[in-house]
Amino acid sequence: MSRSRHSTKKFAEQTEENVLLEWREGVTLDKYFIIIYKEYGNYEYEYLNEQAVEKPFANVVGLEPNTFYKFGLYGTNGTAATRGATSWIVARTLGETVRQFPGTLYPDNSGFASLVVLPDSLDDWWDQCAYVLTIDLQCPIKSIDFDVGESVVVIERGEEELVLAFGKMALDSVFRVHKKFHYFVHVDPDHCNITSLEDKFIISRNDDSVGIMNEIITVSEEATWPTEAFYPAETWVRLVSIDLKPYQVSVCPPKILLESSSTLSQNCATSVSLTENELGWNLDFEANYTSGICEANQDRLCETRLFQTHLWQNDFGIGIVENLSCSVRIDFYVEFAVFLF
Repeated sequence: MSRSRHSTKKFAEQTEENVLLEWREGVTLDKYFIIIYKEYGNYEYEYLNEQAVEKPFANVVGLEPNTFYKFGLYGTNGTAATRGATSWIVARTLGETVRQFPGTLYPDNSGFASLVVLPDSLDDWWDQCAYVLTIDLQCPIKSIDFDVGESVVVIERGEEELVLAFGKMALDSVFRVHKKFHYFVHVDPDHCNITSLEDKFIISRNDDSVGIMNEIITVSEEATWPTEAFYPAETWVRLVSIDLKPYQVSVCPPKILLESSSTLSQNCATSVSLTENELGWNLDFEANYTSGICEANQDRLCETRLFQTHLWQNDFGIGIVENLSCSVRIDFYVEFAVFLF
């Protein structure tokens, strides 16, 4: 029997209703086929069908949006007896909504495992870098567990509703490759009939549970030095360090706000700018969404924002160039995200 080597496979295209697979390596055979399974529950798979395809592309159409599938690719030479080895690959279709796929009920009807598939695109998530879901259980539960560890914050809202909050930790790790997770639920079968799951355990996105807070912060001055060779120097560099509180960095990378104001006349050219990377630490200078240079407006007030590089790094420094002849005052604020529960 002729057996093929495992092929190199990749996704050539994904839409809401089709997945286009490409594989090029392997022994050349007469015919090629693809077996299609739909994923549900805790890695359970429902057989759908088998189709003949053309190598090197397999365009699988008629699929459901926002759904994970397992595809088996194999080839034959003449008859089924010469079937080659099957290569497996898991892929998903695209979609904008949250979907869940409950698995087989436990033998005593006390619960089940469910696959939850999140939207494929993260584009709308990074502004607040948090994603919140609500599960409407429709009946009291005895226990519920998740396979995402400490990456999810679970809040109970009564006996029949849960709020699941995922911060940037989950977006950076758990959902970086496959945007899905599982939950495992147990109920009292005498008080909760889960033999029909269509109208139970409704899951939906909750956009109103993330808020932005603003607090003033105290900085520690590390060093100062002049930028000019003559005396008295007007422009100085001031290196400051900032320590944020754990709750200010637990959901999203915070944004630091500098407000600079002059106590002198409006003709004073107040300005503040950030120094090069080597004069600060744990900052993302490329992610500034306003200019790093802060020029005074008519109110002699200017501001610039910058991002912290890492979510969990709450100690960092900023190098600031300022004109001391204008009696510049700089206040530091932090904008950070919180879950509103």
